[in-house]
Amino acid sequence: MVDKSSFVLLFLMPWLLIASISAAPAQQAANSWDWPLGGDGYTYTFRQNTKYGATVENTDYSVRNLDLISYRPAHITCFGVAFHRIFHAGADLYRVGASTAGAAVRAVADGTVAFVSVGANYPGQAIVLRHQVAGSSDVYSVYLHLTNVTVSLNQTISKGTVLGNVVFQSHLGRYPEFHPDGDDSHLHFEIRSFEDGGTIFPSCSAAGKPGPGYAYPGLPDSYGWLNPIDYINQRIPKSYLTFLPLTLKNSPSSLCQEGQDLLQNDGFESGTIGDPAPWLEVTSAFDVPFHEMVQSFVVYAGQRSARAGGAFQQIIDDELLQNFVVPVGTNTATWEQAIRIITSETSPTPQDRFTLTLNDGHTNRNLLVGGGIHLDNTSPLQNNWYILQINVSNMIVINGQSVNLSYSGLSDGDNLSTSMVVDEVRFFTHCGGTQLQGQGEELIWQVTVIPVGP
Repeated sequence: MVDKSSFVLLFLMPWLLIASISAAPAQQAANSWDWPLGGDGYTYTFRQNTKYGATVENTDYSVRNLDLISYRPAHITCFGVAFHRIFHAGADLYRVGASTAGAAVRAVADGTVAFVSVGANYPGQAIVLRHQVAGSSDVYSVYLHLTNVTVSLNQTISKGTVLGNVVFQSHLGRYPEFHPDGDDSHLHFEIRSFEDGGTIFPSCSAAGKPGPGYAYPGLPDSYGWLNPIDYINQRIPKSYLTFLPLTLKNSPSSLCQEGQDLLQNDGFESGTIGDPAPWLEVTSAFDVPFHEMVQSFVVYAGQRSARAGGAFQQIIDDELLQNFVVPVGTNTATWEQAIRIITSETSPTPQDRFTLTLNDGHTNRNLLVGGGIHLDNTSPLQNNWYILQINVSNMIVINGQSVNLSYSGLSDGDNLSTSMVVDEVRFFTHCGGTQLQGQGEELIWQVTVIPVGP
């Protein structure tokens, strides 16, 4: 029986053009720019792969790559969160149709060697070049995962100078089905406004001058990185570029139907506990037995629910998401689920944290104002089940876009644990009403919480 009393908590896609990199003409004006790879008869691009409609591997700039796994203690990066949560500060470039190992890496412009690593550490060696740009501050190009390095510190070099070769790397990620040969050799390439990447994030200072290659919690642009593909693309004549075929970022979208539920398996009853398709689990606890997020732990209805957190004595960063395409004509939406917080924490301050949000289905970046709906061990949603009705406005800005609905948790690793249990999820479309104006590209939301008993 639903308690009628409730309380209110107040609290983005078009076609994607993927640039590929090919050989540039031998004659170019001094101080011009060129690609770091090419001239060997191969085309290069960044890598993208999808599973259950969600982009689980993306090596482009400023994205979350769900394929990545950290082998630091507890599989947590120097940012204090798992790899799948941080934002790529460069572009990982691959040969199309062949291994990238051994590819010659060239200076993208005239410059000076500001850093060159002595030994392998990324894996492979790293190089940072300083470039003087007329009328503006210096910029820096960064090249990671090299071998056979041919330049030295403070050396003055010209555009096109061979710096080294791409080192071979084995694939160690979450989705080996996209790497059947086990080869993950690539060039990590950055353009940025600062020389010393070891000073940007103190917790990642061990990465030294090349930096960690990622940013968090803000996007790389906010710390001084530049989109390297765009930067080079804007500085070489268009006739020097070739392009891969246009790739449709989103699946064909239907028209809005009032009250349509866009989710599948929204009670987590279908499939296996370890593979409740089309829900996709991403967790730092991939080697912890029985940590599946979908389980019969405690349920609101049926036989299964989903759980985030619940770990102790180990930091766990987990996420459960489902991808769908927003129908054209959707103005607002109602996101509804049963939620229960179970905690043994006694601290009055937040410890274990949970987030409900919508992400861009291609970049996995958050779309909700404020980063989404945040809960923790101090939340009043304890001991009983509650219905969270989240009214999402401004949906017009993501009409036709691929998005994913996400539940994530971050446990702090102390001796006490907190779980957020979720069940019976729905995401209903609403087609009518007045379109919001001047709200930017983020989605506005409001939550109503309804107690429903134990």
